[in-house]
Amino acid sequence: MLSLTSHAKVIGLTAVAAGLGGALSSSPAIAFTSATGVTFGPLTDGADSSVNSITYSSQSLTITGVTAGSDWTTVGGVSTSLTLQRSSTGNENQTVWSERAGSATTLKTSDPSTTEAALAQTNIYLGTDNLFANTSAGNPGTPNFSNVERVDFVNTGGITSAADLGVSIFERGVANGHDAFNIAAITGIDGSGNPTSFGSLLSLVNGSWGTTGLSPTASSGYTVLNDGGTGDFANTNQQISGQNVGGVVIPLTDLVSAGTTIFGYALFASDTTVAGACSAIDLLDINNAACYPTTTPQASGGIDLMAGNLGVLREEVPVPVPPQFVGMILSAVLVAAGKVRSKRKQRAAESTSQ
Repeated sequence: MLSLTSHAKVIGLTAVAAGLGGALSSSPAIAFTSATGVTFGPLTDGADSSVNSITYSSQSLTITGVTAGSDWTTVGGVSTSLTLQRSSTGNENQTVWSERAGSATTLKTSDPSTTEAALAQTNIYLGTDNLFANTSAGNPGTPNFSNVERVDFVNTGGITSAADLGVSIFERGVANGHDAFNIAAITGIDGSGNPTSFGSLLSLVNGSWGTTGLSPTASSGYTVLNDGGTGDFANTNQQISGQNVGGVVIPLTDLVSAGTTIFGYALFASDTTVAGACSAIDLLDINNAACYPTTTPQASGGIDLMAGNLGVLREEVPVPVPPQFVGMILSAVLVAAGKVRSKRKQRAAESTSQ
């Protein structure tokens, strides 16, 4: 296993709207914790391939645990399925980034098929660029924008909210500069697994999270691939240096109250709102521009989400030792120490008599 640890940072999370069926309201700041370390599973390394003069090394490094204040693990957690929700208008671009294995066209990951397929994995070498940006505003000259408006992480069996369960979000960026986004619990689904209600829409602001770089090989840099709507990832127009993957863990009880049944969670651009012409119920309509603006610039939708579908993590809470056991252990230690001293005195006496 590989691991990387550093210092922790806790920042406020702000509730910007009440959930489905509720009135617009505000709430106190809700604490979340930046990830300061991760534990990896074994590196997988498949056969190399070459497509469009790009060499793919077919490598994957999966995150199995996260340190964020305490340790969180995928073991005993809850799996989720990932779906990108796109508006019926706008650009269908598929965009991914890959950590490089050498030159700008020698990449660690496999040849991508779609953005959704890439993000459904768990691989610190892989992600998407400007996920919620609908235009090139703020990032001129690149095709790294699309009509993605929401990401749904769904568990159809339901999850009971508890403080020792949480969700993790990872993004490629600079420390203290990770992009803003909104998040809400999915509080209801239909028979097809589509959300029918959400909890409060909560916002993480730019630069408030992801304070520690988590990829041990990020210095190799990243290449952004874009299919330009053709389905052919031949555009390697953008190479990124000086960035790393940062993350955050948000307990489920920050999204809904303990004991509430939810069916996963959803991510939104930071300009997604429930106010004015957008009521809480309107948030279900991905084509409602009053809720989901179709002109979202990079500043509001530029999150470079990592392929980190870890599902719902479980906190590894230390099991307390009962007081009587503490006393027994202490007594045993003292007895053992006494025996050592006695043996030393005996050896010293024997040495003197000789």
